[in-house]
Amino acid sequence: MNFGGTVGGLSAWGLSRSIWADPANASGWSVREAVLMPTPLPLGTVSSPFSGGTFAMTVQGGAQPATVDVSTTTQSATLVYQVDRSGAVVTVSPIDVTTSSGLSAVTQNLIANVPVKVYGVPQSDGTLQAYVIVYYTGVLPSM
Repeated sequence: MNFGGTVGGLSAWGLSRSIWADPANASGWSVREAVLMPTPLPLGTVSSPFSGGTFAMTVQGGAQPATVDVSTTTQSATLVYQVDRSGAVVTVSPIDVTTSSGLSAVTQNLIANVPVKVYGVPQSDGTLQAYVIVYYTGVLPSM
């Protein structure tokens, strides 16, 4: 995944369990398991609204938008939170994207210029598989 500009590329990272002389590689190291950790993206804004399970976002210092994939599959869905600030009151609401009402809320709110914070795993095709999405409504945070 690459925003270009001064942000540049973001890569996947995580942990793995390696074993020496495993049957898969009798004379060296072999990775038995790997756990990829969500990469935090800088605070950005939506550049293309949520539609068909994806949206695009830009970040300050980036030269191009990046596509974010949202999973709506039960038990592996992206975690989505709406943060709403009104005066001194901040409300955080979880949004269940496996339901029609949750998808409707995301579709109505993930629109152009909305501030968004995303954590996810960069994919080999240049997109990001979102793990957590936080979008802001009401009085917006400063960039």
